[in-house]
Amino acid sequence: MSVKNPQVLEGVRGPREERTAKAAAPQVAGNDLIPATKRVYQSSMLKYQLQLTSPEDERLPNGRLVKGKPLRAVFVDGFLILDRKKDKETIEFLDSSDYNEAQGGNQFWDYQTVLDKVVEKRRSLAVETLSNPVDRAAIIAALQAEGIDFALPKPAASKGAGESAGA
Repeated sequence: MSVKNPQVLEGVRGPREERTAKAAAPQVAGNDLIPATKRVYQSSMLKYQLQLTSPEDERLPNGRLVKGKPLRAVFVDGFLILDRKKDKETIEFLDSSDYNEAQGGNQFWDYQTVLDKVVEKRRSLAVETLSNPVDRAAIIAALQAEGIDFALPKPAASKGAGESAGA
């Protein structure tokens, strides 16, 4: 083995392109992007820090001064990911903060509400578009022209019409 040809250990690191592709790809599709054990907040700024507590310094019996460490919420790239069990105190402080959108602020908000709004908006637009027969026919024709083959369920017929047709 030489300096120019280092030993390669299998399974330790993959090619850089694969690692960056895995990191950039969404983990789960749909509305289940946030695991049940996590809580995600989004801020209106990329770098946002909120000091939640300001504990006083404590003097020990031997005269030593112990500085009180404040509890801070530091948003990285506009997001803060907290574990529901480990960061329970921080989550309670953030939920009751005056800067939270749910409390009337405009600095940060729970990201799950944003995802829920997006899914609801997409559903309402899909229902609105597909309820129009002309738009639905155009969409189906465009998809079939691309080679996407699918079968649509038949519309539910009313009970009176189905019984008279069968009689």
